[in-house]
Formats: sequence, C-alpha cells, structure tokens
Amino acid sequence: MSGNTTEVEKASLRLKLDRLHDQALHVSSSEYSYAAVGEAASIIRNLIQKHIARIEDYHTFPRRLQENITQRSIRFIIQASEILGTLSRSSSIRNPFEWYAEYSYLASKLAGDDTKLIFSSEWSYIPFTYPKNLEQLPDFIIIGMPASESDNVLTTPAAAHELGHSIWRHRNVEQTIGVHLQKEAQDLTLKSEKELKRVFSELDFSKISTDLFAQHVFSQIWQTAFKYAMMQSEEVFCDFIGVLLFEDAYLRAFHYLIAPNLSTYRSPGYPDTKKRAQILNKYATSLRFGIDRYEDFFLPDHSEPDPLESIYLNLADQVLEKYLDELFKIAENMFHQNGLVSVNREEIDNIVQHFTNGVPYPEIASIRELVIASWKIYVEDFHKDISKTRALSDIVLKSAEYAEFLRSDDARN
Repeated sequence: MSGNTTEVEKASLRLKLDRLHDQALHVSSSEYSYAAVGEAASIIRNLIQKHIARIEDYHTFPRRLQENITQRSIRFIIQASEILGTLSRSSSIRNPFEWYAEYSYLASKLAGDDTKLIFSSEWSYIPFTYPKNLEQLPDFIIIGMPASESDNVLTTPAAAHELGHSIWRHRNVEQTIGVHLQKEAQDLTLKSEKELKRVFSELDFSKISTDLFAQHVFSQIWQTAFKYAMMQSEEVFCDFIGVLLFEDAYLRAFHYLIAPNLSTYRSPGYPDTKKRAQILNKYATSLRFGIDRYEDFFLPDHSEPDPLESIYLNLADQVLEKYLDELFKIAENMFHQNGLVSVNREEIDNIVQHFTNGVPYPEIASIRELVIASWKIYVEDFHKDISKTRALSDIVLKSAEYAEFLRSDDARN
C-alpha cells in the first residue's frame, strides 16, 4: 500500500475522531438536570483523545497493526456515538425528571453507592440499558425509555427491569450461580442422548472418555445451553427486581409493553414470552399480588425450526426452571438486605382517593406507591377513557415533585 494511501487513511480516521470529539465536547458542556451526564461525556472525550494520540505515529506502524488500530477505533466510534446520542437526549423534556432522585436512590441501594444513573428517551419501543457498553463507564447506569412512553407513568416500572441488569453485574450474580448452572447443563446434556441422536445419529455418550466426536458434541451442546440459560437467568432476575420494587404494577407494565409477544421467533436470550409471564405471576402470587390468569394475555413464541437450536433452547429452559427459586431468593435477599421494604398499601389507597379526585397527593410518597396507585386507577376506571391518562401522569409527576421537595425540606431541618 502506498504511503499516500496510508496518509489518507490516517487523515480519515483522525477526521472521524475529531468530529466525534466535537460532539462529546458539546454534550459535556451542555446543561443537564443531573451531573452524571456531563461526567460520562467528559470520560468519553478523554477516551477519544487517547484514540487520537494512538494514531499520531500511524504511518510508521506495520500494516497489520494499522488495521488493528483502525478496527478498534471504528468500533469505539460506533459505541461512543450511540452513548453520546443517549446522553444528549437525556435533556429532553419528555424525560420524567421527577423520578430521577428516587430512582438514583434505588440504584445506589441495589447496585452500589458509586453508581451514577442517567435517564434518557429513545426512538426505540423497547426500554434498554447500557450497564457496561464501554468498560471505562462501569459505574454508570444509562437507561433509555421509549420516547413515545417516557412521560407515561404507567411504563415507569419497566425501568426497574433495566436497573436489574446493572444490579446483576455490580453484584456479580452470574458468578454466584454460574457453577450450578454449568453443572446442571452438563448433567442434562448427558441425559439427552436419545434426543441428540436425531441430529447426531452416531452419537454414543457411553464412549465419551475416548470418543473425540462424543466429546465435541457434548461440549458444544452443554456450553451453548449454559450460555442461553445464563442469559435467560439474567432477564428473569431483572423481572424479579421489577416485581419486588413495583409489585403488581410491574406485571401491568410488562403486559402493556410486551403482550401478546414481540417477535415471530423466540430469542435464545429470553424465556418463551408466555412462560416468562407465568414465571412473573407465580412469584408475584407468592407475594400476594399476582393477577388472575395473567399468562392468558400472552402468546407463546414460535418454535425454533432448527432442530439443534431447539435442543439448545429446551436444555436451557430446563436449567432455568431448576434455578428459578434460587434466582428469586437472591433478588429478594438483595431487596431486604439493602434496607428496602414492601410498599404501604394503606398509603396507596389514600393516593388513589386523591388522584381519583384530580388532585396531587399532599404527603411524602414513594415513586413505587405513586405508580402502583396509578395502575390501580387505570385498571379500575381510566381504561374506559384513555384521554384521562395524560392528566393522571401530570398529577403523579406533580406528586413526585412535591414529595421530593418535602424530603429536601425535612433534610434541611
């Protein structure tokens, strides 16, 4: 490759990084409702500068190293651009800033005191999180809510699921259950020889100690089943966090966003949608706020046509089923050990009365109680006239804002 071509390549990479740096500078210097946004943008700016410094001697490097630097920089640009966009949109008036203080409190309690929370709105229908998209932002929890729903208080519990992903990582839940899930995946794979023979007709696990083919199949099957089971375990754990925090309101929000299901074929990283609803309601019922025939609102995902993929999913489902109680116990212990308690149902009844009369709640109430009360009103009355839900959201947000004022006033006194 000619020297001139290398210089052009270097200049193009530098230009892309410079333009990204300009955007990061703009984001970090803008005004936001909370400092975490500027902090995250400043960290990304510093990372961009490191990438720029790395290409100063680009033309002197061997071609293979140049290619490696270019690939790493492009991947970084893609990741950083997405996160900067989310940070920028966090200032949108669509975002429920009234929730921020209390959600930050919940994040610090459950994920750790060092966590920094950022709420944003996204033109994506499904809520998402960036728990560790960039390893240099490990303490930031970036939650994106659907732009069309971000000011709808009824969807607020969905953010608890996204918070769960950061709790999973910060509290090392994967390490806690990993050994057990792995052993179960291995045991179930050995017991599935008959089913596996439909795909691998010559398979004989009785010769696994000497047969390289049997060893290869065994390793491939259990490792894939284990990977799927771990991903599904994380999703269910996050659902449990949602249930523990928002009780039946989480089930309602899950139904609102997901039912009857979202895709034609099942994603291996999630339980079957109908089964997931059954799991949710089973454990909600154990806490006495389940919903009668809840799973009937959902449809099962279509079966995977690939017979081998179907085996992976079947094994993963069995592994997950085995450890559901343990997952729930881990989530429940985190909830109680970090000083969180169940909501006050008497308080919720009082809130319902005020909201039904069209007035904000005049006392300190938690985000959890305000949202549960909102769902109670919606299910019992406002679903008959959905135009009332905007007024309901306004009243709830005013109540949250006033509750935060009362907390601050108490702290000053």
